Amino acid sequence: MLPHVVLDTLRSEEFFDGDIGDRVQFTEVISLDPSTFKKVPCLRLLKLLKKNSQIEFEFPRGLDGTFPDKLRFLEWYYYPLESLGSNFTPHNLVHLSMVRSQLKKLWNETQDVNNLKYVNLSHSKNLTCFPNLSKANLQMLRLHGCTSLVDLPPLRFHNILDNAEKEFEVMHKYNCLMLQFINHKVYDEHKSIHQNVQNVRHLKIESDVFMNIIPSLLDYVWTDGAYSCLLDLKGCSNLRSLSVMFGNIKFICLRSTAIKELHSSIGNLKNLLVLDLCNCKCIKNFPTSIRNLESLEYLDMFGCKSIEKFPELPKNIKGLDLSRTSIQQVDSSSFECLPCLHILYMNSCIELESLPTSICKLKSLVRLDLGKCSRLKSFPKILEPMEKLEKLNLKETRIEEMPSTIENLVVLDHLSLCNCKNLKCIPITICKLKSLTELHIRRCSQLKNFLEILEPMENLEELHLDETGIEVLPPSIERLVLVKPLLVNYVEKFKIPSAEVLALSQV
Repeated sequence: MLPHVVLDTLRSEEFFDGDIGDRVQFTEVISLDPSTFKKVPCLRLLKLLKKNSQIEFEFPRGLDGTFPDKLRFLEWYYYPLESLGSNFTPHNLVHLSMVRSQLKKLWNETQDVNNLKYVNLSHSKNLTCFPNLSKANLQMLRLHGCTSLVDLPPLRFHNILDNAEKEFEVMHKYNCLMLQFINHKVYDEHKSIHQNVQNVRHLKIESDVFMNIIPSLLDYVWTDGAYSCLLDLKGCSNLRSLSVMFGNIKFICLRSTAIKELHSSIGNLKNLLVLDLCNCKCIKNFPTSIRNLESLEYLDMFGCKSIEKFPELPKNIKGLDLSRTSIQQVDSSSFECLPCLHILYMNSCIELESLPTSICKLKSLVRLDLGKCSRLKSFPKILEPMEKLEKLNLKETRIEEMPSTIENLVVLDHLSLCNCKNLKCIPITICKLKSLTELHIRRCSQLKNFLEILEPMENLEELHLDETGIEVLPPSIERLVLVKPLLVNYVEKFKIPSAEVLALSQV
């Protein structure tokens, strides 16, 4: 039988706004009678188990009947049964959370779910059958880690006009977070969080490169689980297909699923801001309808190894991660259609051999990462000024020389050419990069000569020359005013002329 103190709490009118975890403290397994919930037919709120509680509830003889029909809020961590009962009717249910449950299915298909807004069944590893929610009014659906789920039936999210106050709250939070992300203001704040993330790729730590930490474009969104308008299917490793989706979905996470293609209805999600396909290794292409997503701002395709072509994208996209895809080339027209792109990651695209000169059409680009593109032999000529690009990573590419038009990267402040084993020269026009603060050319073994510094580079603070082929530094090195203290360490290695040695010793 259910302990009297629990049953009294369930029957209490006050319980409609409370939960057992706050009222009763147990350190044991509580066995529930099969007819427990028949005794509380008016129950509207049931929260039996907190996330970090030691309480466990079980039905050793199963559940006789089902939960009360008036139930609106149901939260039960580690729910022990395979279903909610054969006759359960969720027509009043608004909030359903059964994280790490033993559920295999929820209820029979034909049900009235018009009131249902929040569903969280994350890490319910036995869940194989999910109901049709095309008549629901969802604001959040989380099935993170439901590894037995193979397909997802139709879904309906709420209308954007249903709750104007909530809409404003979600958008304000999202805009503030992403503005900080673009402006590098959240790296240190989130560094400790990301160092604990199991998938270390999101850290992208480069010990000798300008970008000490570049998290995944979307890590900040998923780290903060409070977002509404969210469809979270991360880690549903056997999920192969999606069905029609409609309504106000702003954030979709399909990380590490077995999705082969996106349903064409995705083009109807006019409010979609974020689409995360990280490590979806089976997906090969997109439906043409994706170009209709005028609100889409961030697309993460890191590790989508079956992607061989640069995708056709909506023009308003701001962040794009194509790292570790199999893209071989980029059409000139692809860059011409992305005027709002701030961030482009193509790290470790080992099939990529070249980029078009139309890259200079990316007038909003702030960060470009081409590191470890091991077949990339040249960097394109910059035919027009790129007045926003601040950070350029070309580490471990096969580039032999940088174009003289590099001077058109007028606000570039970080440039990494580390481990470019074929790099033979750096153009003197690099001196015109007046905003450059860090230049990394470590381990460029074919680089025999350092350029003449024809103009002062007054902001250059870090110059890394270790393990290059350079033997002598030119006298004009003295024009690197802020770098002088660092060069003292290179006096013997680079045979710095005696006059410059004296000048350095006095710094």
